[in-house]
Amino acid sequence: MIPTCYNPATNHEALMKTASPSFALVPALIGLALLAAPAAAQDAPQQRVRIGTWNIENFGGRREKREDADYERIGDFIKNDLGVDVLALQEVNGVQPLQRLTKAMGSNWSFLIGSSGKIGRTKTSRQIAVAFLYDTNKVELLHAHELNELPRKSSEGHWIFHRVPLVATFRHKSGGIDFRAVSVHFKAGRLNLKRSAKDSAKRQAEVTFLTKRLQDLLASEGEDQDLIVLGDYNSDPSYPAWKKMAEHFQLVEPVEKHQTIVYFEEQIDHAALSKGKGLAEELIPNSVRIRSELFKKLGKDEWKAKYSDHIPLVLELDASRDRDPEARFSAPSKHLVKPGQETPEPAQEEPKKPKKQVPGTRTWF
Repeated sequence: MIPTCYNPATNHEALMKTASPSFALVPALIGLALLAAPAAAQDAPQQRVRIGTWNIENFGGRREKREDADYERIGDFIKNDLGVDVLALQEVNGVQPLQRLTKAMGSNWSFLIGSSGKIGRTKTSRQIAVAFLYDTNKVELLHAHELNELPRKSSEGHWIFHRVPLVATFRHKSGGIDFRAVSVHFKAGRLNLKRSAKDSAKRQAEVTFLTKRLQDLLASEGEDQDLIVLGDYNSDPSYPAWKKMAEHFQLVEPVEKHQTIVYFEEQIDHAALSKGKGLAEELIPNSVRIRSELFKKLGKDEWKAKYSDHIPLVLELDASRDRDPEARFSAPSKHLVKPGQETPEPAQEEPKKPKKQVPGTRTWF
């Protein structure tokens, strides 16, 4: 039998003498089991952070008003189906729908929303802003800001960045990783439409200016290299803008290819990680997934009615430690975004008003 006050350092020999032969074999069996375990399982990180992106389609601005039950259903999908710690959002119509969503999800959820994406210039104008939703139990927000220093006109004179990228810096609470995330919504427009050349030029200009800004930021001495750009790219690998992004960032590929928009068979929602010593090192293999399970179960029409016309993408990063604890994130000095609040829109030159939408059609911004 085992001594009442067993101390491994002093009673091991006594224990082995009194133990049955089968009990004495336990340490050896455990050792064999560990040797037989796959290396990947032993090396799997214990701490992970799950990040996602979802164009939530005119959230809070639909003609069909959402009720509390709708917000509860969407919140449950985000918490339990997606299981994300941080979720980049696109097409959010102001703070009110995010307030209702976080209320339905619980007091540990908060949000950030940008000031751009207004459709019209009145107090009642709709907004299709970029945003972040995050679990305060899992991550700590260090700071957030909009990249309003980006040009609003391309070299050809086209208006660009109708949705200004939103940047948020997070630290995983129980792990060690910290990272900078950028929520984007690039110019829409398919290559086979009449205006495709103009739309493509706008999208390429947005990608070019954004990557240059982010490269300059990462080139600063002592700057933390952990960065992810995620959102609605409005392009797939055949588009020039997507290829421009791939020159500077590692665009992650999902385990199973699938469309991310209901209207056509293309993946236009993506995530890109900083290369080299950046966040690409932390990506957990086979964790990039387009979460199409419920879309397939419900079918296109019911999914769109209950959730969105886009399908979310998620990925996981190793959060067990910070590989560059000496690096820093430059704190923004202006265009700050505060959690749970509306962000004032900065003064700027007035772009042309968008054309009036024809009833029954979708406006592509």
